[in-house]
Amino acid sequence: MNTAVIWVNLAGAVFACVVNAVAAVGGLAPWRPLRAAVAILAAVYASSYVALLAGLWPTDAWSETMRGVSPVAWLVVWSGP
Repeated sequence: MNTAVIWVNLAGAVFACVVNAVAAVGGLAPWRPLRAAVAILAAVYASSYVALLAGLWPTDAWSETMRGVSPVAWLVVWSGP
């Protein structure tokens, strides 16, 4: 996997985590649980990108694992709102 792509994805995941964590605390009450879920999911993705960049996780194993996380992302991020 291209290192530049991983860095861009990491930046996006960190941004999503921060924005949604702030919204989970100070946003509209009905949306807080969803924002918290998105923040947690973004933190999982960000952590996985850090592990990948640090060489702690082989690319094939990372890809296999994160493919299993993708259905959760689709449900929480795309279907939730």
